[in-house]
Amino acid sequence: GGAVLNIRKGLDNKDGEAYVMGTADALGTATIALPAGTFTGELSKPGYETSYFPIIVEMTQTTAYGYTVPELSDGQYRFVTSWNTSPLDIESLLFVDSSKETARSSIDSTDNTKAEMISINNSGTGTNRFFLYDYTNCTGGDVMSYAMSTANTLVTVFGPDGYITSFSVPIGHGGVIWDVCRLQNGKVTSIGDYYTVYQPDSYWTTK
Repeated sequence: GGAVLNIRKGLDNKDGEAYVMGTADALGTATIALPAGTFTGELSKPGYETSYFPIIVEMTQTTAYGYTVPELSDGQYRFVTSWNTSPLDIESLLFVDSSKETARSSIDSTDNTKAEMISINNSGTGTNRFFLYDYTNCTGGDVMSYAMSTANTLVTVFGPDGYITSFSVPIGHGGVIWDVCRLQNGKVTSIGDYYTVYQPDSYWTTK
């Protein structure tokens, strides 16, 4: 609790005067009245990285999720994934430094939390590949599911200098695997490809 929330009009608007402000309660939630439209939320709290997240207000969408992480040290990076649909089990997977080694979230969100995180303490000089996959439908056999692409899925990336960037899921795509981005030498590059199949299958049916 205690995080300060600044909301600005428009998407990806990180500067300028806030349209409205609020403070998160002990549970980390804030209730703020907004008109229909698009906004950018900014979360800040001493000892934590400042974070930004999109807010879209419409008749069918009245809740937005934003997350931040404690301040990071040199060489540390964190990928935070959030979504707002349940029951839906989205998993994150990082292929580390161009090797066969993988990292997964130590958090398995299957109910109300709907957020997971992968940390890497030394990104190396190779290419780190970050994916999300819809575990629910990978294991259920519906590889053309639209569930992940309609769940307001968001990936936020933090590094030693704070917030780096965020990626919103491609809307209206059938599929269960999202190739989100690459991390190399401290630089994050968007990929954004969406798949129904990506070999080997064992990666996407495992937690």
